[in-house]
Amino acid sequence: MAATNAPTVENTTPRRGRGRPRNSESYRAILEAAAELLATGGFETLTIDAVAAKVRCSKATIYRRWTSKLRLAIDALAELPDPPLPDRGSVRADLRELLGGMIEIFNDTPAVAVMQSLIGERARNPELASLLDEAFQKRRDGLCEVLQRAIGRGELPAHTDVELTMDLLVGPLLTRLFCTGAPITADLIDALVESALVGCGAASS
Repeated sequence: MAATNAPTVENTTPRRGRGRPRNSESYRAILEAAAELLATGGFETLTIDAVAAKVRCSKATIYRRWTSKLRLAIDALAELPDPPLPDRGSVRADLRELLGGMIEIFNDTPAVAVMQSLIGERARNPELASLLDEAFQKRRDGLCEVLQRAIGRGELPAHTDVELTMDLLVGPLLTRLFCTGAPITADLIDALVESALVGCGAASS
């Protein structure tokens, strides 16, 4: 599946992603090559042979770290950056900043195309589906933490359905990224945050 142009976010400032432990140069190069193959040609073009050719390493070097291209694909997805986790003492401010940071990553990295290629293969590959479920759940950890902190501060009711609230916040963004191509603006993010929070019982701003 070819890469698509992600909608841009208006009125946001670039931020650095949360740091990951430093990997070896070859490790990073292999994951970058895998992400590029997924983004430009889809899951079918990701092969150990193709990655080895791009990185100019032996297949044995790759197989020492990854037993299959499925594991390599999941690690390539996991290596994509996460936005910084804000803690401004306000759930609205935190969510606006976090969602804005997510979209900047979608704009500035191959994340959208990588996700498209893996999601497209998911229905045909039960093993990949299981690995993706775990990987995507981990990428929701920051958003979950923001909502849990808001519950702890009393900004959200104790009975808030955190999983549903995350879906309400992120679902419309993914619909625009993957389905409609409609623009994602700062005003849209504000509206999503307000609608989701009021829907789960927070006082309106």
